[in-house]
Amino acid sequence: MAEMYQCPLVCIVLARMRSAPTFAALVGLVLLAGCGGDAPDRDLRSDRLTILDWARASPRALCVTEDAARAETGRAAVRTQDGPAGKECWIALDATEPIASGEDVVGVSGDNDRDELRFDADARERLIALGTDAHVGVVYDGRLLDVVFPKGGVVRIPAAEAED
Repeated sequence: MAEMYQCPLVCIVLARMRSAPTFAALVGLVLLAGCGGDAPDRDLRSDRLTILDWARASPRALCVTEDAARAETGRAAVRTQDGPAGKECWIALDATEPIASGEDVVGVSGDNDRDELRFDADARERLIALGTDAHVGVVYDGRLLDVVFPKGGVVRIPAAEAED
């Protein structure tokens, strides 16, 4: 899933166009569009990370408007993307009883494709107790990163670099 607020290619092209008379106007448009090196660094050990039991989260629809998702009483509106098409959309989840949060993360490792999250003993036990065929939704800063199997109490999600 691509970060909606990153556009490094456009910024690189604009940086090379400094001699063009329209450079100032283009920079203004880029800043309004959200470019300009403001891509956040994910802190997967912060309270912005939430791990939800996907069966309990029970999204009623997988792609609705932001207003429709926010209108669902007692549910959290979460950004996501509609499959391979990549259209931004929203889902409403029951996030009242998370399985774990970023504060439960004791280690993050991985490669360019996936980040592996290891949890403290209590959170790991809760993840394992879900069973081998359970899915968890990984939400970071109001955005659904992935829905995965928590194999052995470990959660693997797309690395930030792989989302571009």
